[in-house]
Amino acid sequence: MQLGQYEQITFAAQQAGLVRNKVIAPPALLTPQNMELKLVQDPRSTVMDFSWTEVPEAKSYHLQISPR
Repeated sequence: MQLGQYEQITFAAQQAGLVRNKVIAPPALLTPQNMELKLVQDPRSTVMDFSWTEVPEAKSYHLQISPR
């Protein structure tokens, strides 16, 4: 079975065959740009603003930030 963008396949032992499902597309990061380097004097007190495109079907967002 070939999948399209933002599709997944599920199956269950009690069910014959595979089931194709649509999944919600991820939001696109607007600011800062992905992998954009930010140099600041005091990282503990610097305020960073993040914005991304709205995903109409989303109930919440999870933002994960890495120090590296």
